[in-house]
Amino acid sequence: MKTHRVAYREQLKNTLKDKLWETEGKPVDYIRSLEAQLAEMKQVEQDLKRLAIIIKDSNDAITIQDLDGQILSWNRGAEKIYGYKEQEALNMNIFQLVPSDKRQQIHEFLKQLKNGEILDSLETQRITKNGKLVDIWLTVTPILDEEGEISSVATTERDITQKNALINQLAAMSFKDEVTTLYNRRGFIHFADKLLQLINRHNGTALLLYMDMDNLKWINDNLGHNKGDEAIERLAGVLQKTFRATDIVARMGGDEFAVLTEVEGGEEAITATLSRLRNNISKANEQNSRLPIAISIGAVASTDPTMSLEAMITRADDLMYEEKRQKHSKRGELAL
Repeated sequence: MKTHRVAYREQLKNTLKDKLWETEGKPVDYIRSLEAQLAEMKQVEQDLKRLAIIIKDSNDAITIQDLDGQILSWNRGAEKIYGYKEQEALNMNIFQLVPSDKRQQIHEFLKQLKNGEILDSLETQRITKNGKLVDIWLTVTPILDEEGEISSVATTERDITQKNALINQLAAMSFKDEVTTLYNRRGFIHFADKLLQLINRHNGTALLLYMDMDNLKWINDNLGHNKGDEAIERLAGVLQKTFRATDIVARMGGDEFAVLTEVEGGEEAITATLSRLRNNISKANEQNSRLPIAISIGAVASTDPTMSLEAMITRADDLMYEEKRQKHSKRGELAL
């Protein structure tokens, strides 16, 4: 009986060994290998759960669409940005969120992906549920099937509307004068140069006026800087009234102003423009005689496409100073 039990145990041992390890090695090594694989699988599972939570709760829109644009996955970030709940979105096509002028862009994306090209992130636009147009920073990632073919597309979409608005606001501020809201010197150089190029392109006549307020120092010294700012604002208002919205009007700094406009009709048109400006200043002074506006002007007209904006400014500044010097000479004063 004892011999029988020993033989049975040996047979069982050999059977287990065959089942646990079909190649050279020990059962304990195989078990340890299985344990290591199970531990690795648990870690992968935990990582996938964490990734799923991150995707689900991300503030960015993380979506998956098939190659026809049908939405297959929709996270909370997408709900927040676009306003559609997950169940709504899963019955939609991504083209419903794309402005008509951007739809060709999506077709190009899919074409590039099918050709195996890598897409760079880029800025685009989307339409929300309430019809609002939002600026989006888009990243596109292809999803491959078991055969290595593209089966769907994952996108990460970040709402950069507020960021762009802030950038545009800062850019506008960098070109604007705080007191008058006219362009500052930087804004004038930037936009007047573009206007001058446009005028030259169709062989027009550019007229640049460079102006200086004659009495701003006296106002600041005797009435205070608040009144000085008020006088500056009044002159800015006159300039805005006199010239077109398409003209470039700027406060160049301190008491200096500049205008670039296009005139038609030669000397007569230039004279008419200057007369209109002086008449509007006279009307403004009639309305407020206690704070009169007085300016000196240098005017330069050009039909020469080789004449730069800088050259026009320099020449107009010289002419303006000459007019100012003559005024002071008549009064027996020194021009400052």
